[in-house]
Amino acid sequence: MKRILPILIIAALNTFPSFNQVYDKQAFLLGSASLLNGKYEQAELYFDSALKQMPSDFRLVSGRGMARYYLGKTNLAIDDFKRATALGHAESWFWLAKCFGAMNKPEETILALEKYLEMDKNADPYQLFKDESIKKIHYSIQWQHFIAGFEPTSMQLAIASANKFMAIENFSEAHRQIENVLAVIPLSDLLHYTRAKIYEEEGNLSMARYETLKALDIAPKNYLYLLKLADIDFSMQNYNEAYKYYLQAKTDFPWQFELNLKISNTCLKLDKPIEAGKYAAEYLFFFPGDTAALFLGAQASFLLNDYLNVLRQMNALLKTAKPRAEWFKLRGMAYYQTNTYALAANDLSMGLDLAPLDAEANYYMGLAEIALNNKQRACYFFNRALQLGDVRALDFLGKNCTSRQFIVNPVLE
Repeated sequence: MKRILPILIIAALNTFPSFNQVYDKQAFLLGSASLLNGKYEQAELYFDSALKQMPSDFRLVSGRGMARYYLGKTNLAIDDFKRATALGHAESWFWLAKCFGAMNKPEETILALEKYLEMDKNADPYQLFKDESIKKIHYSIQWQHFIAGFEPTSMQLAIASANKFMAIENFSEAHRQIENVLAVIPLSDLLHYTRAKIYEEEGNLSMARYETLKALDIAPKNYLYLLKLADIDFSMQNYNEAYKYYLQAKTDFPWQFELNLKISNTCLKLDKPIEAGKYAAEYLFFFPGDTAALFLGAQASFLLNDYLNVLRQMNALLKTAKPRAEWFKLRGMAYYQTNTYALAANDLSMGLDLAPLDAEANYYMGLAEIALNNKQRACYFFNRALQLGDVRALDFLGKNCTSRQFIVNPVLE
């Protein structure tokens, strides 16, 4: 399962300074991972332990407050978030609002919300107002007065409108909403980032990358912008650039565990299996049994020719969740490399049942069938592999197959 920090925890953690101000980095990471795993008592213990050594670090105070909020220790959470705001952490004002909302205290909720919106001009008020804890006071008189008098900024209105037009794929109107405000506020990183998302939705990755770079020029330490830039480079197959930006994000935001998976996957594309395996293993340290990380680790082992380890990893993985085509393919490829051809053909066949247009699976199926002396079947799968783009099959076709065997479907005959 993919571990991405929930949006509120992203906001809270991404405003933290560099780790040189934290005494116990590992305790903070373990506490953050425990929050993501829903192990709130464990998270509270990790943050509490670190706070004994670094009592004035607001990331630890806020982290413990989040754990206590989810544990229902609302009064203790309020104490932590008040302490964190006093230490300069803006996001804790919103967590205070969540706490007061959960306690059905409209006046305190609204005051905390107003303070947060005052401190973070890029915050999306419409998203904040939808929070389940905030919604508990929506029927109060105080909330009705607050909403009646609430005046969103021109930027907030433009972004909200652009998002609505993006949702219905009216990209030209979405662009118009942003461009009108950009003419007035040209140095808004959030407006450039929003325009990047519109271009990305349109499929114009070059312009999406350009706008993301402009956002980063204005706000160079913004995690979402760094991530977007790296993701776009990955989609454009600019793997070296993607690797560079993912690593930069990991250096600046080490608690963003999803980066381990992205770096690992990028390393596979760059033929860096040792590094790919390292980042997958680090992720598994915090999230044992995660299927995405296990599969990345198995792919790294395959590139390292460690086929027995691939089989161990894939045997464990295939017991944990609903099988996927790529899982059967990888184990089948490993079986082939260990000369276990019948098992290889069985796994590859199951993978092809789920994803018949996988060129590499067809290619390896051809190899397995050749090894099993099933020449006609091998010719069919090699031809399929070639048609789907795997040119490695061409040599086998020339040596082993006639034109008639190219087109015969051995499954149907």
